[in-house]
Amino acid sequence: STIGDVYIVSEVDKDRVIGRPVIYVIVDEASRMVTGLHVSIYNASWKEAKMTLLNAFLPKEEYCRRYGLTYSNLDWPCAHIPRYLLADRAEFLGIKSEEHLEGLGLQIGLASKLRGDWKGVVERKFGIANEQSLHDLPGTTRGQIRKRGEKDPSEYAFYTLNEITKLLITLFVEYNKNQQVDQLVTRDLIRLDKAATPLNFWNYHVENHTDSL
Repeated sequence: STIGDVYIVSEVDKDRVIGRPVIYVIVDEASRMVTGLHVSIYNASWKEAKMTLLNAFLPKEEYCRRYGLTYSNLDWPCAHIPRYLLADRAEFLGIKSEEHLEGLGLQIGLASKLRGDWKGVVERKFGIANEQSLHDLPGTTRGQIRKRGEKDPSEYAFYTLNEITKLLITLFVEYNKNQQVDQLVTRDLIRLDKAATPLNFWNYHVENHTDSL
């Protein structure tokens, strides 16, 4: 998880600033596909991580419709439990995560402290969220510390949590569908004349190599 570079306002009172959203993502390392997303106002915890896992494990069409989006399960086909999950220590340290995930046949690994390089595939998605979406919004911090004399960016906050979630769903679904990734180029995709996008890579390997998602 990471704190988004924008301030948001209350759903019921847009004059009330409630802080910055916390973005949780789950990414498939092989395909670079964003498989799970959760946006919250609450800091890193097992409760919030659990919501992200549920999003990754379940079909996405209803989730998208909740935010007024018409994406189908074909647009975002991830509804799987992985064999292995590398997790942040903050959310997964403790007995609760082990109790909840024990029966799923899911092996959990915890990243070491201060080792963001272990999670580069995920960290890059946070960069994409900020650079391609949140930095263009009123109330953004643009990832910078406010300098003396500058106006507080929270004074310009306009978007709500649900609106930010809708923006990020759109961003990541379109990323999955359209972003060409050099590391995903394979002989099979070239032979099929398919672009090396996360969605194409995912679909090909799910269809042809279901024993090694």
